[in-house]
Amino acid sequence: MPQPQGRLRKTARSCFVGTPSAKALDVPGEGGLVDIGCGGGLVAEPMARLGAHVTGIDPTARNIEVAKLHAAQSGLSIDYRSVVAESLAEAGERFDIVLCLGLLYHVCKPMELLERNAAINDDILVIDSTVSSAPGSH
Repeated sequence: MPQPQGRLRKTARSCFVGTPSAKALDVPGEGGLVDIGCGGGLVAEPMARLGAHVTGIDPTARNIEVAKLHAAQSGLSIDYRSVVAESLAEAGERFDIVLCLGLLYHVCKPMELLERNAAINDDILVIDSTVSSAPGSH
């Protein structure tokens, strides 16, 4: 029987390589998924529901407290930590899937963040950001 983490990894890969179907979801994945800048867990929780072994990190302790509370209320097992991406690389941690969603425009040195994300990634790196339309943001 395929492991949930493998199904998630295969599904994520199929989104990026143009595979027409994700029916054969049997790729084993052991590295898990990390959601960098997870906030209150809005992305981490659905990934956990899909069967991923999720680690959510955010430097804001209050965000992690809220995420932990909501995950517990939802019966989800997510490894939430109030740390920055550098600490994962320093500890030698690696992940099959690294999500960095809506975060780049919040940091002063986005290329450094991208390099840190790549340093902990074994397979799939998803970067998504939006351009702020706020006055003075350009």
